[in-house]
Amino acid sequence: MKTQTMNYTSLSLACLLGLATTLVADVKVSNVFSDNMILQREMKVPVWGTAAAGEQVTVEFNGQKAAATTAGDGKWKVELPAMKASTEPLVLSVQGRNSLTVKNVLIGDVWFCSGQSNMGYTLDKDNLAAAEIPAAANMMIRLLQADWQSSDTPLDAVRYSDKKKADVWLEAAPDTVGGSSAVAYWFGKELQKSTGVPIGLIRSAKGGSPIEAWMPKEVLLACDGGREVWNKYQEAIKVFPEKNAVYQAGLKEWQEKTKTASPEEKKVIKRPAPPYGPTDPNHPCGLFYGSVSPYTPLAIKGVIWYQGESNACSPMDKAINYHSLFTGLIKCWRKEWRQENLPFLFVELAPFRAMSPTPEDSVWSRVRDAQFKTLALSNTGMAGILDSGNEQDIHPKDKKPVGERLAQWAKATVYGMKVVPSGPLYDTMEVQDGKLVITFKHAGMGLEAKDLALIGGHQLRKDKLQGFAICGADKKFVWADARITAPNQVTVSSPGVKAPVAARYAWASFPLCNLSNKDGLPAAAFRTDAFAPDILPRAR
Repeated sequence: MKTQTMNYTSLSLACLLGLATTLVADVKVSNVFSDNMILQREMKVPVWGTAAAGEQVTVEFNGQKAAATTAGDGKWKVELPAMKASTEPLVLSVQGRNSLTVKNVLIGDVWFCSGQSNMGYTLDKDNLAAAEIPAAANMMIRLLQADWQSSDTPLDAVRYSDKKKADVWLEAAPDTVGGSSAVAYWFGKELQKSTGVPIGLIRSAKGGSPIEAWMPKEVLLACDGGREVWNKYQEAIKVFPEKNAVYQAGLKEWQEKTKTASPEEKKVIKRPAPPYGPTDPNHPCGLFYGSVSPYTPLAIKGVIWYQGESNACSPMDKAINYHSLFTGLIKCWRKEWRQENLPFLFVELAPFRAMSPTPEDSVWSRVRDAQFKTLALSNTGMAGILDSGNEQDIHPKDKKPVGERLAQWAKATVYGMKVVPSGPLYDTMEVQDGKLVITFKHAGMGLEAKDLALIGGHQLRKDKLQGFAICGADKKFVWADARITAPNQVTVSSPGVKAPVAARYAWASFPLCNLSNKDGLPAAAFRTDAFAPDILPRAR
């Protein structure tokens, strides 16, 4: 009897080992791939996954075939040759000891849509949601809506909260677009209409995230202020266990108090804030490793980015490092995606915080300035949105202009269409007879002042050009008289500044400004000076 039991045990063990071997041998494709996806046209197409070490894996798609032998770490990768756009649903097949298929695949342009909450802001909250969502069916637009994740090491797989749904990629439809990024949706819709090719949109955004969370450690340390950010995080890790214990005790006490507290008492009993440390999803580098790394093997057309608010809510001496950080991020992502000139389009920060009655320097302005300077990198573009915003709400609900203006730059520069890429951008300044003559790029059909009704009751009239300030050698800025004196020029002056040296435009957290081109696109904020910030201790 004992021998018989041992035989059964041995047989069961053998069966389990056989099953384990079969499971290990199964060929799998990265979970970035699913039915309904779009593969990038006119580039080599990487396909990758896992299988048993030494296993031969063959991938077939659209009449193309590629094979690879799985490495010792269980990973395999092939590259299919570049293919033209296709609106015909195709099947991608992967064959090893087992086989799998990815169906309803189109070939078009794939855009990576990243940043913080204004990129994550969903279409169902958009001010046009009620009209747009019921009419959103478009099989030529596909959405990958995986969730953000933060990690201390590079991850291979994306995270998707709905475990019951097998398809990570979804066709645009009334029942799918509501939870998509509104900015990405409007961007993709305009591009698809203008180009006629399928458009894939990958959302990877995290609310409240600073830019330093979106880059790897070696890049962060090479940027201005990056080492300080990293060292602060390392110090927080050291003291985290002790601070977290205090937090947990305080949280328990808060829970006990609120159980029996009246509604009025609950308003004044503050919930303790968790300590900064490794559990903070916005910690340095975490979102790069968790929410960018899984996608970097994929071929993509470009990036759209809406971020900066978190850095604009930092003290001034931290926010002024944004240009170095932003430049470092763009160069890093281009390297990771193996495209030296990967298109990178971003959004100028919307007006926010209280409007100032006098010219002010602000953190918000300095971050916009950093964004403007980043345009010096090739194949970058900026969507200006200074004609929308809300003093009380950091999340403007009108995302259609944002997405369409990103698409406008893409159409002009990435797709070579004959359209003006953006609103007016500062180019040069000359001093002439006690006045400053400012010349703009992208004046399009010519400059104009616009009628604007901004949230908060601010009315701007087209008969008065607003938003310009001027200063002399004392660096004290005052509001300037501004006139359009040529199709691409504005002349600014002030009777109180006899010898002007510098001008600024829209230089405030919530600027009242109305310069535009006749193509309907607003001018971007700028300064002609190189003055250091005049405030340091706190964010404005």
